[in-house]
Amino acid sequence: MESNKRVRAVSRRAFMGGATATALTPLLAACGAPSAGQTDSAAGSSQMTKEPVQLIGITWVGGAQVELMQKTADLAKSKYPNIQTEIQSIPQAQMILKPSTLAAAGTPPDILHTNDKQVVDTIARGLFSDLTPLVNRDKGAVQLDDFYPVYINGMKWQNKQLALPDFTGTSVMYYNKKLFDEANIKYPTNDWTWENLEESGRSLLRRFPEGSSMFMVQPFGEDIRWFPYYAWGYGGTMVEGAGILPPDKTVTKVYSPSNVKQWQRYVDWVQKLHIIARPGETSDWNNEKQAVDIRSRDSVPGYLRLDWMKTHAASALPPKGSLPRRSRSTTRALAIPPGVKNKDAAWEVVKGMTGKEGLDILIGGGYTQPVRKSGEAAFAKTLQPFESLQVYQDSQKAYGDGIPYHAQWIELEPVVKEHVLRAVKGEATVDQALKDLQAQFELLIKKAGEGFPK
Repeated sequence: MESNKRVRAVSRRAFMGGATATALTPLLAACGAPSAGQTDSAAGSSQMTKEPVQLIGITWVGGAQVELMQKTADLAKSKYPNIQTEIQSIPQAQMILKPSTLAAAGTPPDILHTNDKQVVDTIARGLFSDLTPLVNRDKGAVQLDDFYPVYINGMKWQNKQLALPDFTGTSVMYYNKKLFDEANIKYPTNDWTWENLEESGRSLLRRFPEGSSMFMVQPFGEDIRWFPYYAWGYGGTMVEGAGILPPDKTVTKVYSPSNVKQWQRYVDWVQKLHIIARPGETSDWNNEKQAVDIRSRDSVPGYLRLDWMKTHAASALPPKGSLPRRSRSTTRALAIPPGVKNKDAAWEVVKGMTGKEGLDILIGGGYTQPVRKSGEAAFAKTLQPFESLQVYQDSQKAYGDGIPYHAQWIELEPVVKEHVLRAVKGEATVDQALKDLQAQFELLIKKAGEGFPK
């Protein structure tokens, strides 16, 4: 009997690895795709089996982060030795289609990693079950109030808890003190503005003249992650609102007078002042050819390979505009699709991965800020000499009500880059580039709305 179960588990792993992209609509129609946040009938009472259980969780993160997730998934074995969980990594571009294909074949992944970029398109495919009954049943263990509200609320849809957070990283900036010293520039503070960045860039180029391949900051204006951050500082935005936005409630504001003005300034930083690398040039933070790097905390493990950062790097909040500061973030979370065969076992794994012990393991890996209040002490112990606890805390406060989670994020990423680069290269005016981007943005959002559940 046990050997037969092992054979089925192996076969399932082989299927998970070999599932291929197929036409999604007929598959879902054949399967009868459930609505978003479907509640299984057995969700409110424990039905834990004592037989061996093999679970599959899928994520897009790779390398050391998968290893950390595997450690947290294995926590459930201390209470339930019969539960074996395998965390598999697939490309992020497949994180909507592949789970949908597996669900249509009757073998959904037991645990699904999601984030702000994927959640709306995942709702459209009916890949979330409602965790609310399980959270309420085990509220003493889950301790929902221990999560920072912005992260737990970001994964709610129609009063249903779709997933529990396991990762966040708000906006921060790291800088090279040696380059600031050599150019006789004051270090950035948490009140640093975009005007200060431009002035510092001019000073940097006086010390390291044209041809030295020295730049102030990485090209960020064409990055969909930093587009809204830059826009917010002067009253613009990319998409209005915060949290999960269905396509019919998504209001795109890419093309606005404020954004046209600020992206013209960005183009001038690249082409006229040349404090940002032009297309085809390298902005080389790793080899100390870039003064500041606007990132989030998950960059730190990679930074540890840079010896110079241990001696003369520091951190501050990224530049701000004329309006009160807002911060951006990515939030990752763990969900359970409808139709899994061992939902209570999957829930025990998710509880362990998103509980204090599991999250402390993830925090210890150096990639994430705390999504739980109880994680702050563990987080403080992981900080490197160039990091500041106060900077991370201030950035998290500036996150406020969160950011908009809209459809087609992955599809829009290259679209944003394409149109901003048209302006940077002089192939279109900033006005025309943002107008075209607005039109294509709206088109993709409208397309996403055609199959979205009401």
